[in-house]
Amino acid sequence: MRRPFAYLREINIKTLQRAVMRGFSLPNGSIISSETNGWSAKAAERLPYDPQAAKKLLAEAGYPNGFEFTLDCPNNRYINDEAIGKALAGMWAKIGVKVKVNAIPRANYFPKVLRYDSSVGMVGWGASTQDALFPLQSLVETVDVKKGNGLSNIGRVSDPELDALIEKIKQEENFDKRNELIEQALLRVNKNIYVLPLHTQVINWALKKNIEAPLRADDRLELDKVIVK
Repeated sequence: MRRPFAYLREINIKTLQRAVMRGFSLPNGSIISSETNGWSAKAAERLPYDPQAAKKLLAEAGYPNGFEFTLDCPNNRYINDEAIGKALAGMWAKIGVKVKVNAIPRANYFPKVLRYDSSVGMVGWGASTQDALFPLQSLVETVDVKKGNGLSNIGRVSDPELDALIEKIKQEENFDKRNELIEQALLRVNKNIYVLPLHTQVINWALKKNIEAPLRADDRLELDKVIVK
């Protein structure tokens, strides 16, 4: 459980935002965006960039000279997805972790990671429901195909306490109590570093001056709300 902390401490998210995303990203320490119900600043706080702390954590975990692994990522699905993978590999190399980036078309990538044929994979996730339950249930609940749980849990996270929280979220009808449960679940994901959050993509739209179109957080265009003056 110590090595993921090292990975996270060596991610210079500001450099990633500036050099790879050209400013069009919002650093985020959560698996949900700030527009999604259940998001909280507390549950989205990132560990600070600290290469020395990362090296210390690796040494404590028994890897003072680092190790090697392959990072699978798509090259035509997310904004700058292959470039992000290469940037991460460069950052991790500075603490002795050698990463081979396997960037492949999404048609090959998703079947590969969804059959658990990956050491580390890149996942981008939205919430079409505008609520945190969908990402939590899909990304970090124990895999149970019949119940529809963990269908994109490519890291095969299985945490009974986290599962119990997510099941309570499904049943809780009180809005405030439900959001408290969501925050607890997100904090548990962060505490155990079940994923390594990076950022929220910024979607760019170009419109003529005589057109108004609301921009939804899930990148969907509602034609009935578009106004042409």
